[in-house]
Amino acid sequence: MANNYLQLSTSIEDITPEEKKWIDDNIEKFSQRDDDGDDYTTFQWDLEQDGSYLWIYGEEYAEVDNVADFMQAFLKDNRPEGSLYFSWAETCSKLRIDNFHGGAYFVTAKEQKCVSSFAFISKELESSERGWQTQ
Repeated sequence: MANNYLQLSTSIEDITPEEKKWIDDNIEKFSQRDDDGDDYTTFQWDLEQDGSYLWIYGEEYAEVDNVADFMQAFLKDNRPEGSLYFSWAETCSKLRIDNFHGGAYFVTAKEQKCVSSFAFISKELESSERGWQTQ
């Protein structure tokens, strides 16, 4: 049996005391979910270096949309002219065909832009004359 993973590691640096308070008050709204009574973590995080550095990560799984939503909320309330970004990898413990993907988000206070390798490939295959044929 193979295991699939979605991994990411990113940070927000130079956090002020006011931003740290905002993070303390808000991050669990994005990193925790209650799905029909089952609580689960959508991404992991640690405040490091006396709270001036936020590490956001997913060792085995993360919901990238939740990370982007958190970053956008952070920017809206704290750094409205700033931007943040992160990328992720989707991997498999076995070398299964087409089980490796990834993507990236670029986030501002006003918008989120996302590109995923699977979405890119799907779009290209649908628009090509070959359709979904393999090599």
